[in-house]
Amino acid sequence: MVLKLEIAKIPMLSVRLELQNHLEMLKRPGFATELKRLNGQPVRTEYQDWFGLPEVLLTQVLQRGILGLEGYLPAAVRIGHERNGGDPEASYLINPFELPGVGTADKFYNQLPAKLDPAFSLSKHDGELWARTSALYREVRNPIFHGHQLVSIELAAVVDIFAHVCELYDWIDTWMPLHEVAPGAWQVSHRRVIPIPADG
Repeated sequence: MVLKLEIAKIPMLSVRLELQNHLEMLKRPGFATELKRLNGQPVRTEYQDWFGLPEVLLTQVLQRGILGLEGYLPAAVRIGHERNGGDPEASYLINPFELPGVGTADKFYNQLPAKLDPAFSLSKHDGELWARTSALYREVRNPIFHGHQLVSIELAAVVDIFAHVCELYDWIDTWMPLHEVAPGAWQVSHRRVIPIPADG
């Protein structure tokens, strides 16, 4: 290794919480006005004070939301794979890009979960959601991961993409519920991560 950096997996619950925090920020009353920074003040987020262009902030938030999902999905498959007696360090769990398939979306949302059960493939589970996911990758994810960024403040469109990502988490939860990923501590209710009561 050339760069001696210590790297660890992102906690799966943190990914879900970050998504929820960003979605709440995007839907915050007055956020569209905050983004324009007319008073010279930074945009305040859960994680930073943003002094830059609003289009770049929205691009970064989108990148984080999709990147988190792409980290969460292999981890969910890894848990199921290990429970089924498989090798949790199988190479395709570490690098889903080595799986067969056409493009990133197919490898992550069809080929990877199919390693647990072919019925878990998104295209088999929900063809309409798969078609939208394929389009999302082609039209948004791939460009913003490869040198492109948003050029206008289309807040409603960004919220729609976050709602789509929430649908993908809902799909993952059908075969690997969050309470199994983070046992005994959390549940999903109306796409929000909330504490389970101590007596629940």
